[in-house]
Amino acid sequence: MGNWYLAVVVWTVLVSAMTLGQTAWAEAIGQIQNLSGDVSIVRNTVKSPAKAGDLLEKADTLMTGAGGRVGISFIDNSRFSLGPNS
Repeated sequence: MGNWYLAVVVWTVLVSAMTLGQTAWAEAIGQIQNLSGDVSIVRNTVKSPAKAGDLLEKADTLMTGAGGRVGISFIDNSRFSLGPNS
């Protein structure tokens, strides 16, 4: 019974660590403050229109079209902007 109990405890700890690690990885790193024109967020290979207030995750990609512009603020209070065709 001792080995079975130990295996269950180890399995539970491993699954918990993996779950918590993914949750932390998906936390927001910034937010779209303003935008104009065509601006999209690509997240997990899914492209969707961006809007002011959207939270950005570490692996996100922002894309702007011919007339697109976007202003972002990050959690460390730094700011970044992209112009057209970025």
